[in-house]
Amino acid sequence: MSSPPRKNFLVKSEPSEYSIQQLQQDHHQEWDGVRNYTARNHLNTMKPGDKCFFYHSSCKLPSIVGTCRIARAAQPDQTAVNPKHKNFDPKSTESNRWVSVLVEFEALFETSITIKELRMQATINPVIANMSLLRQSRLSVMPVSDEEWQAVLDLQTRKEQGEDLEQLQQQIQTKEKQRRTKRTEKVAVTTSTS
Repeated sequence: MSSPPRKNFLVKSEPSEYSIQQLQQDHHQEWDGVRNYTARNHLNTMKPGDKCFFYHSSCKLPSIVGTCRIARAAQPDQTAVNPKHKNFDPKSTESNRWVSVLVEFEALFETSITIKELRMQATINPVIANMSLLRQSRLSVMPVSDEEWQAVLDLQTRKEQGEDLEQLQQQIQTKEKQRRTKRTEKVAVTTSTS
């Protein structure tokens, strides 16, 4: 029996609370404290071996900064039922509705991909434009399609190789404007000769 295909996700953390550098030191960490039903549902679908982009949020440069992988599937989040924990949920005392997964460090990007760069790329790349990160920015755990995963890795590789993504976008937009201008001129010529 073959194993199910690997899925990809993006998880967010404020670096002042827990950064990818801390995960790199710790090697693995319980991903707990998620208190949004949609994000919880995504945690519930995670299986060992699934991969996640690690995103630093609520900081000076919100960015995808590396990757981690799921080491253990979802189990009840014990912080939800611990009254002494900051993530305590008084409504979970009867039945714990929240879950956590175990993540382990995989890679720290030499150069991160900022949200600004992703938004710029979204104007010229429909795969990037479709990312949940750009459409549901408040969600702390979200799925990433295989195509989106590869597009982000490609961007990261290009950036590590010294490519200026902002300059590239400007060049592409200039070419697109020139193409539209030529098309408009062609339509104008066709209309005037009719």
